[in-house]
Amino acid sequence: MPVMSTITCPSDCAVANLPVVGFDDCAPKIFSSEIQALYVGREDAVAFTDVTAAIGWTDRISETNTPPGASTVLPANLLRPLTVIGDIPAPAKTTRQISGGREVTTEVKYTLNFEVDDVTDENWQFAQTIQCGKGSYPVKIWPVTKSNHVLGGNAGISGKMSIDHILDRGADGIMRLVGTVTFITTTFPNRDVFPLAV
Repeated sequence: MPVMSTITCPSDCAVANLPVVGFDDCAPKIFSSEIQALYVGREDAVAFTDVTAAIGWTDRISETNTPPGASTVLPANLLRPLTVIGDIPAPAKTTRQISGGREVTTEVKYTLNFEVDDVTDENWQFAQTIQCGKGSYPVKIWPVTKSNHVLGGNAGISGKMSIDHILDRGADGIMRLVGTVTFITTTFPNRDVFPLAV
């Protein structure tokens, strides 16, 4: 399946053609949206050549600094796989009144919320390391939804990660790692079919 093309915003919305749409009354496209996996890289991790190709992922996904199998990917470009429960609600928008009574949006800030309940020693210390960023550890991410869509296209989503250790009270309370990744973008990230089983 081809990678979704990147949108180029028109220079003059008043004269640009409206984008095409597609609906199917017989078989509408309904997709589960909960985020079930988060692939995390350094902020300078290289982009994929084709985010829909399995080999690009199997060469880069590693829980350690050792490339998988016969991969020659440098440790700086490896991706940490996190099994999560997550979501991305509506963004926070900053608007400003300008001349002529016009209103413009100057910033669109999204927050990906996630939770890890598999709190191994490694995951605990991963969160501690992220905390060294004082709430804004720079990362590049590719979230994957339950419908097996990966967000971020080839380039991924550059953002700031924050994680807290949560210790719940009660007989059924469990340790959790609860975090966010915030990112600023004009348009929402691309959506493509994820080539691996999650």
